[in-house]
Amino acid sequence: WPSGPIYEAAVRRALHEAGVQTTAVNITPGGCCHWHAIIAVKPLPGDAKNAMMAALSVADMKHVVVVDEEIDVFDGVDVEWAIATRVQADKDVMIVSGARSKPLDPSLVIVPGHIPTTSKMGIDATISDDIPRERYERIAYAYADQINLEDVLGEGGTKEGAEDISPDIVSDLAERIRTVIEKEPLYYAILAERFSNEGFQAVGRALGLLHERGELWQDHLGQFCLVGSEFAAVPPSGRG
Repeated sequence: WPSGPIYEAAVRRALHEAGVQTTAVNITPGGCCHWHAIIAVKPLPGDAKNAMMAALSVADMKHVVVVDEEIDVFDGVDVEWAIATRVQADKDVMIVSGARSKPLDPSLVIVPGHIPTTSKMGIDATISDDIPRERYERIAYAYADQINLEDVLGEGGTKEGAEDISPDIVSDLAERIRTVIEKEPLYYAILAERFSNEGFQAVGRALGLLHERGELWQDHLGQFCLVGSEFAAVPPSGRG
């Protein structure tokens, strides 16, 4: 484990020499503190690929993941989310075969009399330059910190404590929401805030009613709009 800071310094030096603006480096314990690096950068076009190549040039470095600066390199879930949502394997994964290695790696095939070589891999988990950053806005649940699930569900899984909302109120609210999203697409959180006086349950049921009627759709950013409106996203060919 003491090798971690040594490899971090070596990776940072390589990134600095490559001209990459680095905000964080994690030489992970799971990578035995010298095989894996998670690197956060402020990338200019092409910087993520340069960062991968620079980091992989460091002695024993085997697998490198490069993420944007807002990703916490010390949070495995955050890093996995970046890989899941920002990586296209055919263009964002780089594999280098026949690189120098040390025989400490148990996955190597050791041939007597031959110096072992390894394969190295880099993953560019940054947002591509041609993808709108708005797609990566994190979902925020309106009033999530104010909700007590027992009040919503009731103890023992019953609806005791849940608000009793009449169908007329839900129908009226659905029409009001319909009027709003007819003019501009909006995220659920914004709708919940705009109609906060009615309560989040009523908003949810009103949206559900619009969905049942087949009137509710989304734009290309995932905001609610009306089916067939100028904002409505078009399903991929052969779907929808």
